Amino acid sequence: MNPGLITPGEPAPDFELRDTNNRPIKLSNYRGRPVVLAFLRGFMWPYCRAQLARMRDDHEKFITRGAEILAVGPDTEKAFQQYWDNEKITYIGLPDPEHKVARLY
Repeated sequence: MNPGLITPGEPAPDFELRDTNNRPIKLSNYRGRPVVLAFLRGFMWPYCRAQLARMRDDHEKFITRGAEILAVGPDTEKAFQQYWDNEKITYIGLPDPEHKVARLY
């Protein structure tokens, strides 16, 4: 598979990152379930902040439908944790400061 080229119907490239609680999260653990994989540019971007807030506000709707939200961004673990705490975000945040996952997609 070429980075950035995902074939419809094929499994998404697997990855593992640690979440804001330092737990390992592996995409393949969600196989067979709907997943919203949201890539962020960073918390300094107004669009990203708005997207995060909309997903936070709608998180319960996603859960009701059996879906999970995984938000991947370039910010540090500390920045993610502070932002998640301040904004009361309940879905999974995945710091990727080295852009490992972003490069897969």
